[in-house]
Amino acid sequence: MIDAHTHILPTVDDGASDKEEAIRILKNGIADGVKTFILTPHIRNDADWNKIDAIKQAFVTLKKECAERELGIELILGAEISITPDLPHKIDSNPLITINEKHVLVELPFLQLPIYTEHVLFKLLVKGVTPIIAHPERYMYLKGKSEIIRQWVENGVMLQINTGSLIGLYGMQAKRTAKKLLKEGLVHLIGSDVHSDKKKDYGFSRGVGIIKKIAGHEMTHKILVSYPWEVIRAKS
Repeated sequence: MIDAHTHILPTVDDGASDKEEAIRILKNGIADGVKTFILTPHIRNDADWNKIDAIKQAFVTLKKECAERELGIELILGAEISITPDLPHKIDSNPLITINEKHVLVELPFLQLPIYTEHVLFKLLVKGVTPIIAHPERYMYLKGKSEIIRQWVENGVMLQINTGSLIGLYGMQAKRTAKKLLKEGLVHLIGSDVHSDKKKDYGFSRGVGIIKKIAGHEMTHKILVSYPWEVIRAKS
Protein backbone atom coordinates (compact mmCIF):
# COMPACT_ATOMS: atom_id res chain seq x y z
CA MET A 1 0.00 0.00 0.00
CA ILE A 2 1.00 3.62 -0.55
CA ASP A 3 0.85 6.28 2.15
CA ALA A 4 0.37 9.51 0.19
CA HIS A 5 0.76 12.02 3.03
CA THR A 6 3.44 11.80 5.74
CA HIS A 7 5.71 13.98 7.84
CA ILE A 8 8.55 11.52 8.31
CA LEU A 9 11.59 13.48 7.05
CA PRO A 10 13.45 14.43 10.23
CA THR A 11 14.03 18.02 11.42
CA VAL A 12 12.47 19.80 8.41
CA ASP A 13 9.00 20.52 9.85
CA ASP A 14 6.80 19.49 12.79
CA GLY A 15 7.20 15.82 11.93
CA ALA A 16 9.93 13.38 12.98
CA SER A 17 12.42 15.00 15.32
CA ASP A 18 15.42 12.92 14.28
CA LYS A 19 16.57 9.99 12.16
CA GLU A 20 15.69 7.34 14.72
CA GLU A 21 12.12 8.57 15.12
CA ALA A 22 11.76 8.61 11.33
CA ILE A 23 12.88 4.97 11.18
CA ARG A 24 10.45 4.02 13.94
CA ILE A 25 7.58 5.67 12.07
CA LEU A 26 8.55 3.85 8.89
CA LYS A 27 8.65 0.53 10.74
CA ASN A 28 5.19 1.24 12.17
CA GLY A 29 3.98 1.86 8.63
CA ILE A 30 5.60 -1.31 7.34
CA ALA A 31 3.89 -3.28 10.12
CA ASP A 32 0.61 -1.76 9.00
CA GLY A 33 1.09 -2.89 5.39
CA VAL A 34 2.62 0.22 3.81
CA LYS A 35 5.43 -0.34 1.30
CA THR A 36 5.66 3.09 -0.36
CA PHE A 37 5.79 6.38 1.52
CA ILE A 38 5.35 9.76 -0.13
CA LEU A 39 7.24 12.19 2.10
CA THR A 40 5.37 15.51 2.27
CA PRO A 41 6.96 18.01 4.66
CA HIS A 42 5.12 21.29 5.16
CA ILE A 43 5.97 24.26 2.99
CA ARG A 44 3.90 27.09 4.43
CA ASN A 45 5.90 30.30 4.07
CA ASP A 46 8.97 31.89 2.53
CA ALA A 47 11.21 30.42 5.24
CA ASP A 48 10.06 26.94 4.25
CA TRP A 49 10.60 27.62 0.55
CA ASN A 50 14.14 28.70 1.40
CA LYS A 51 14.94 25.33 3.00
CA ILE A 52 14.09 23.17 0.00
CA ASP A 53 17.76 22.21 -0.40
CA ALA A 54 17.74 21.00 3.22
CA ILE A 55 14.59 18.99 2.51
CA LYS A 56 16.20 17.34 -0.50
CA GLN A 57 19.32 16.50 1.50
CA ALA A 58 17.22 15.04 4.34
CA PHE A 59 15.47 12.87 1.75
CA VAL A 60 18.76 11.57 0.32
CA THR A 61 20.05 10.83 3.83
CA LEU A 62 16.90 8.99 4.93
CA LYS A 63 16.79 6.97 1.72
CA LYS A 64 20.37 5.87 2.27
CA GLU A 65 19.62 4.95 5.89
CA CYS A 66 16.63 2.83 4.85
CA ALA A 67 18.74 1.02 2.25
CA GLU A 68 21.48 0.30 4.79
CA ARG A 69 18.92 -1.10 7.22
CA GLU A 70 17.34 -3.13 4.39
CA LEU A 71 13.80 -1.94 5.16
CA GLY A 72 12.65 -2.89 1.66
CA ILE A 73 10.49 0.19 1.13
CA GLU A 74 10.17 2.94 -1.46
CA LEU A 75 10.45 6.61 -0.50
CA ILE A 76 9.20 9.36 -2.81
CA LEU A 77 9.80 13.05 -2.19
CA GLY A 78 6.99 15.57 -2.34
CA ALA A 79 5.69 18.30 -0.07
CA GLU A 80 2.47 19.52 1.51
CA ILE A 81 2.36 23.06 0.18
CA SER A 82 0.04 25.74 1.55
CA ILE A 83 -1.95 27.42 -1.20
CA THR A 84 -0.92 30.99 -2.06
CA PRO A 85 -1.72 33.20 -5.07
CA ASP A 86 1.81 32.71 -6.44
CA LEU A 87 1.97 28.94 -5.91
CA PRO A 88 2.13 28.08 -9.65
CA HIS A 89 5.09 30.46 -10.09
CA LYS A 90 6.90 29.05 -7.06
CA ILE A 91 6.49 25.53 -8.37
CA ASP A 92 7.94 26.64 -11.70
CA SER A 93 11.08 27.64 -9.79
CA ASN A 94 11.14 24.48 -7.65
CA PRO A 95 9.68 21.64 -9.76
CA LEU A 96 11.48 18.91 -7.83
CA ILE A 97 9.41 19.63 -4.72
CA THR A 98 6.39 18.24 -6.55
CA ILE A 99 5.77 14.50 -6.83
CA ASN A 100 7.62 13.50 -9.99
CA GLU A 101 7.05 17.04 -11.31
CA LYS A 102 3.46 16.08 -12.15
CA HIS A 103 1.47 16.24 -8.91
CA VAL A 104 1.47 18.53 -5.89
CA LEU A 105 -0.18 18.05 -2.50
CA VAL A 106 -1.93 21.33 -1.69
CA GLU A 107 -3.11 22.28 1.79
CA LEU A 108 -5.94 24.79 2.12
CA PRO A 109 -6.48 27.02 5.18
CA PHE A 110 -8.62 25.47 7.88
CA LEU A 111 -10.85 28.48 8.54
CA GLN A 112 -11.80 29.98 5.17
CA LEU A 113 -11.53 29.09 1.50
CA PRO A 114 -9.30 31.68 -0.22
CA ILE A 115 -10.95 33.62 -3.04
CA TYR A 116 -8.00 32.76 -5.31
CA THR A 117 -8.33 28.98 -4.88
CA GLU A 118 -10.06 28.31 -8.20
CA HIS A 119 -7.55 30.44 -10.11
CA VAL A 120 -4.54 28.70 -8.54
CA LEU A 121 -5.93 25.22 -9.16
CA PHE A 122 -6.66 26.16 -12.78
CA LYS A 123 -3.17 27.60 -13.33
CA LEU A 124 -1.58 24.42 -11.97
CA LEU A 125 -3.71 22.22 -14.21
CA VAL A 126 -2.84 24.32 -17.25
CA LYS A 127 0.85 23.84 -16.43
CA GLY A 128 0.34 20.08 -16.42
CA VAL A 129 0.63 19.79 -12.64
CA THR A 130 -2.27 18.00 -10.94
CA PRO A 131 -3.24 19.50 -7.58
CA ILE A 132 -4.02 16.97 -4.86
CA ILE A 133 -6.14 18.60 -2.14
CA ALA A 134 -4.89 17.40 1.24
CA HIS A 135 -7.54 16.14 3.68
CA PRO A 136 -10.57 18.13 2.40
CA GLU A 137 -12.69 16.44 5.05
CA ARG A 138 -10.94 18.54 7.69
CA TYR A 139 -11.94 21.91 6.20
CA MET A 140 -15.20 22.66 7.96
CA TYR A 141 -16.22 25.30 5.40
CA LEU A 142 -16.51 22.49 2.83
CA LYS A 143 -19.17 20.74 4.90
CA GLY A 144 -22.18 20.23 2.68
CA LYS A 145 -20.35 21.74 -0.30
CA SER A 146 -20.12 18.61 -2.41
CA GLU A 147 -20.81 20.66 -5.54
CA ILE A 148 -17.57 22.61 -5.09
CA ILE A 149 -15.54 19.49 -4.44
CA ARG A 150 -17.16 17.60 -7.32
CA GLN A 151 -16.39 20.48 -9.68
CA TRP A 152 -12.73 20.37 -8.64
CA VAL A 153 -12.59 16.65 -9.37
CA GLU A 154 -14.36 17.03 -12.70
CA ASN A 155 -11.77 19.66 -13.65
CA GLY A 156 -8.92 17.23 -12.92
CA VAL A 157 -8.08 17.89 -9.27
CA MET A 158 -7.45 14.87 -7.02
CA LEU A 159 -8.45 14.44 -3.36
CA GLN A 160 -6.52 12.80 -0.53
CA ILE A 161 -8.26 11.91 2.72
CA ASN A 162 -6.61 10.94 6.00
CA THR A 163 -7.00 7.44 7.39
CA GLY A 164 -7.18 9.12 10.79
CA SER A 165 -10.36 10.91 9.73
CA LEU A 166 -12.03 7.59 9.01
CA ILE A 167 -11.26 6.26 12.47
CA GLY A 168 -12.40 9.44 14.23
CA LEU A 169 -9.03 10.99 15.02
CA TYR A 170 -10.16 14.47 13.94
CA GLY A 171 -13.70 14.37 15.28
CA MET A 172 -17.08 13.22 14.03
CA GLN A 173 -17.54 15.94 11.42
CA ALA A 174 -14.31 15.03 9.60
CA LYS A 175 -15.25 11.35 9.87
CA ARG A 176 -18.70 11.91 8.36
CA THR A 177 -17.33 14.08 5.57
CA ALA A 178 -14.60 11.57 4.69
CA LYS A 179 -17.17 8.78 4.48
CA LYS A 180 -19.46 10.97 2.34
CA LEU A 181 -16.63 11.72 -0.09
CA LEU A 182 -15.94 7.99 -0.34
CA LYS A 183 -19.59 7.16 -0.99
CA GLU A 184 -19.73 9.78 -3.74
CA GLY A 185 -16.61 8.37 -5.42
CA LEU A 186 -14.58 11.56 -5.03
CA VAL A 187 -11.51 10.16 -3.22
CA HIS A 188 -8.29 9.33 -5.06
CA LEU A 189 -5.62 8.86 -2.38
CA ILE A 190 -5.28 8.09 1.29
CA GLY A 191 -2.58 9.15 3.72
CA SER A 192 -1.78 8.76 7.37
CA ASP A 193 -0.60 12.40 7.82
CA VAL A 194 1.65 10.83 10.44
CA HIS A 195 3.86 13.25 12.39
CA SER A 196 5.41 11.12 15.12
CA ASP A 197 5.84 7.62 16.52
CA LYS A 198 3.94 8.39 19.72
CA LYS A 199 0.95 6.29 18.73
CA LYS A 200 1.76 2.62 18.40
CA ASP A 201 -1.19 2.12 16.05
CA TYR A 202 -0.18 3.66 12.72
CA GLY A 203 -3.86 3.60 11.82
CA PHE A 204 -3.45 2.96 8.09
CA SER A 205 -4.87 -0.55 7.88
CA ARG A 206 -7.87 0.41 10.02
CA GLY A 207 -8.65 3.22 7.60
CA VAL A 208 -8.27 0.88 4.64
CA GLY A 209 -10.72 -1.54 6.24
CA ILE A 210 -13.33 1.22 6.45
CA ILE A 211 -12.72 2.21 2.82
CA LYS A 212 -13.38 -1.36 1.72
CA LYS A 213 -16.71 -1.39 3.57
CA ILE A 214 -17.86 1.95 2.15
CA ALA A 215 -16.45 2.26 -1.35
CA GLY A 216 -16.88 -1.22 -2.78
CA HIS A 217 -14.32 -3.39 -4.55
CA GLU A 218 -13.84 -1.37 -7.74
CA MET A 219 -13.40 2.03 -6.07
CA THR A 220 -11.23 0.58 -3.31
CA HIS A 221 -8.90 -0.84 -5.96
CA LYS A 222 -8.68 2.57 -7.60
CA ILE A 223 -7.90 4.31 -4.30
CA LEU A 224 -5.36 1.74 -3.14
CA VAL A 225 -3.74 0.89 -6.48
CA SER A 226 -4.75 2.72 -9.65
CA TYR A 227 -4.68 6.36 -8.55
CA PRO A 228 -1.55 6.08 -6.36
CA TRP A 229 0.23 4.28 -9.17
CA GLU A 230 -0.73 7.10 -11.53
CA VAL A 231 0.82 9.61 -9.12
CA ILE A 232 4.06 7.91 -8.21
CA ARG A 233 4.84 6.67 -11.71
CA ALA A 234 3.96 9.90 -13.54
CA LYS A 235 6.68 11.06 -15.92
CA SER A 236 7.38 14.39 -17.52
